[in-house]
Amino acid sequence: MMANEIKDKLIAVVASLHEQGMTPEQALEHILQAWGGTAKDIALISIVTPRLIADVLHSVYQDAISARQIAVILQQLGYDRQAVAGALREQFPELARAGGGATRT
Repeated sequence: MMANEIKDKLIAVVASLHEQGMTPEQALEHILQAWGGTAKDIALISIVTPRLIADVLHSVYQDAISARQIAVILQQLGYDRQAVAGALREQFPELARAGGGATRT
């Protein structure tokens, strides 16, 4: 399965959960429970990158999710600060211009 296919499927699932009133945190928790893994296990799956997760969350929640919320979720999933910062800079280019302090806001 290609990364874009996984992204599209994740967007569809998260969008459905969002329509049911779930917050980004609740949606990711629901996916983790359905998968049967722990949050830290996600970071071990090479195709599921912090950029993919940030992209899915930002695509679904758009203006209703902040860079900080995404950072917290990614850190809870076990991604290191550098990976989190890279993912945030891609989704929120203004953070790169502001010096990259995204995970500290």
